[in-house]
Amino acid sequence: MHLLIGKIAMGQKITISISGKKYELSANSPEDEEIYRLAAASVNKMLSIYTDKYPGKELAELLSFVALTESRGRLSLMIKIEAMGKVMSLNPFRDISPYGVQLDVEMTKTPRIVFIEKIEIADEEPFYKPGDKVKVDVTFRPWRKAPLVKSFELTVPEDAISFCEITVRGGGIEEPTQEPLLTGTRAITTFNELLSELKAKETNNQIIVEIDGPERDALKKKKAKTTTAKEKEKIAGSSAVKGGGAEAKKPEPGRGPQPPKKGDKESFTPGDLLEDRFVSEIKAERIKEGAMVIADTNYYIEGVLRKFIKIKSGLPMDMISDDELAEIIASKTAESADDEAEEETPPEDDEDDGEEDSFSILMPKGR
Repeated sequence: MHLLIGKIAMGQKITISISGKKYELSANSPEDEEIYRLAAASVNKMLSIYTDKYPGKELAELLSFVALTESRGRLSLMIKIEAMGKVMSLNPFRDISPYGVQLDVEMTKTPRIVFIEKIEIADEEPFYKPGDKVKVDVTFRPWRKAPLVKSFELTVPEDAISFCEITVRGGGIEEPTQEPLLTGTRAITTFNELLSELKAKETNNQIIVEIDGPERDALKKKKAKTTTAKEKEKIAGSSAVKGGGAEAKKPEPGRGPQPPKKGDKESFTPGDLLEDRFVSEIKAERIKEGAMVIADTNYYIEGVLRKFIKIKSGLPMDMISDDELAEIIASKTAESADDEAEEETPPEDDEDDGEEDSFSILMPKGR
């Protein structure tokens, strides 16, 4: 008898016999009891077969044969099921079209928009070293409400030189592209990879806070690069880093860093200059290193702001002049102004049909 109390099944004591020995077990349901008894009958049948086949063998050896046979059968069945799954999923027989797409849309009358208004660095230092923690205070202004400040912590990359750029933006704004797919260095080959890249897509209710900049031995180590194509063109066209007290000499038009000549100790191919990791892999690494924070909110996040800090790692070639830093900041500001489209002003809502949830960070990722 099996007694059910609420949703909890009280175990029923049962007795099964294997090779003449009785064992007491607990079955949670009649179905569970039936499975136990069928399994015991199967083991006894196989023991009888092996006892006739190998007379004189001890019970422990015969049970080993039974276990081996059962495992072999289970693995064989798993392989067949896996093969059937591949045939069904790949479906080489005919195309299957979806019946349709169902969308669940939830709308609010009051605009739930937050603007990124200002970024500040708490206890800002003249210079930072690789590995230092940087506390970033971000001022957000919800639609027609008082501004509020949220703090985020970033870590200066270990190989950072000269300067770093701290960026705060709404999800989907200046989102990094899938470089391997654009350059042809890598392709998505599995369904799991496809799902990972789809999940890595940013949403407009996310806050993206990250720190990035030039790195030492970037060609060798191929660190994460999450800047957009336009940002790379700006940085590539900026003036070179100078060291010591020597004046920086700008490269002539059409000339830039040249690859090592034949006979040099090091050489490279064009593939060494291309990123071969997907966005999901880059984000996971940067979040783990503390160079990126992604936080989900209950509002639409609008805007992008950036701030620069100087890096001093102790190497003579690591310093960048104030003029060069000002030039890069000016180029970033001009680019942001060029990319900014005219914003549509949300309609005024004179009626308040209820109390709206206040702006809050729901789930910081990786922090």
